[in-house]
This record gives sequence, C-alpha cells and structure tokens, in this order.
Amino acid sequence: MAGDELAARKNDHLDIVLDPSRTKRNGSTGFAAFAFEHCALPELHLQQINLGTTFLGCPLRAPLLISSMTGGPAQAATINRHLAEAAQALGIALGVGSQRIALETGTDHGLGVPLVVKEVGAGISAAMVRHLVAASVTVIDVAGAGGTNWVTVEAQRARTPAQKQAALAFADWGIPAAEALREVHQACLGTPLIASDGIRDGVDLAKAIRLGGDLVGQAPAALPGALRSSKAVIEHFNVIIEQLRIDCFRTGSADLTAPRQARVRSPAQPPL
Repeated sequence: MAGDELAARKNDHLDIVLDPSRTKRNGSTGFAAFAFEHCALPELHLQQINLGTTFLGCPLRAPLLISSMTGGPAQAATINRHLAEAAQALGIALGVGSQRIALETGTDHGLGVPLVVKEVGAGISAAMVRHLVAASVTVIDVAGAGGTNWVTVEAQRARTPAQKQAALAFADWGIPAAEALREVHQACLGTPLIASDGIRDGVDLAKAIRLGGDLVGQAPAALPGALRSSKAVIEHFNVIIEQLRIDCFRTGSADLTAPRQARVRSPAQPPL
C-alpha cells in the first residue's frame, strides 16, 4: 500500500471514529459484570491516596496510557502534540499510533527496546500470549472486544455493498476485554499487561487493574479534546484519575497494591 493511500486510510479512521453514529461497540467489554465490594470504613484521606506506579522502569503518576490512535497523516500532528503535552503534564504514558507508514517509507529502525504486542479490539488468548512471550515479546496489550469496533470502522470504508456486508458479519467477533484480561493474567503471571478497549471511566480502569492490568489504556474518548487543545485532554484524563482515586477510597485502598487484591463480586462467577 502506497504512502498516500495509507495516509488517506488513517484520515478516514479519524473521521469515522469521531462520529459515533458510524460505529458501534462489538458487544460488551464484560467489565460491567464485576463490582468492587464496598468498604464502609476506609480510614483514608482521599487526597493522600497514592496512584503512582512504575511501568518498564518508568515512573508514572497514574496507571494510565493514552492508547495508540494516530500515526502518519498530516492532521495527526496537532492531535499528537496535544496528547503528548497532556501526557507530560499528567505524568502518564503515551502510545504512538501506527508505525506502518514509517516502516514502509524507508525510515531507519532497530529495536533495542522492550517489544510490545498490541491487539486492536478482538482480544488475545492465554495460549497466544504464551507463544508471544516465548518469542521474546515483553509486554502484551490485550485490547479485548467491546470497545472501538474496527470491523465496523473498515465497513464504513468499504467500496461496495458486498464488501461492507462481508465485514459486518464479524462485528461481534472477539474475546470480551474483561474476559481476555482475566484469562491472560491468570495463565501468564509475571507478563506485564496493558488493558485497553472499552475503558469508559475510572471505575472500569480500577476493574481492569483488579483483573490483571499493569497499565490501562484509553483512546477514542480523548480524541475530541485532542482536536482542540492539550488543556482539553488534561481535563478529560483528570476526571478519569479522580474517579480512580474515589474508587480506591471506596475500597479502602491507600495505593494501587490494594485494588489488585480487593474483593470483587460478579453474579456470573464466584467472588475474587
């Protein structure tokens, strides 16, 4: 695929994702099935809760990743600048978007850094993670179903009705995000995991941490703000961070160690 065609595809992706009426979620993430057990006497001061963590040796002020969204097209420059400025101000991680354009247009590259494998909304099974870890992959971004539905995004770009119909047959394909995360964490202890896709708020973020995520990513929800300013992105993620802080308070968690062990209730499964 030529560079111009790739750039046009990425621009289409941005336009489609920014219009919720053109996409829909492929089923549920599964996070709604879990609820933290309320701690009536947390014996904590809300503002003293420590949300800091370390990921791949890098200290972060919250376990948040602005997930990969854009890479290549010209309009992405403004978006990425706002995202980067916000990540720097908040002390959280930022994932760059697709590197396919860079790799296919002759840019020199060599790894020498931890290798991260990311799904894009269909989930990764425990069996596949074992293969990836055996191949020297360092980090897995599980990215299960229930968030941005890339099948429906590509269906919007279909050139013929037949192509669109073929794509939409797989709109519900994938492992729900919560299920994939829990399965991989239980089977592959010690492998750093990123939980992404379908994270609506700080409550989902806390659930993702409880189910095994070391870092939690969110992407499209921050995109409208990223078109305006870094301040808008900061305001968006400050709400997420405050929600996580309140969730920690309501579970009696002084830092992120406790939520990983907090009691969770699910009507479909025994308490964790």
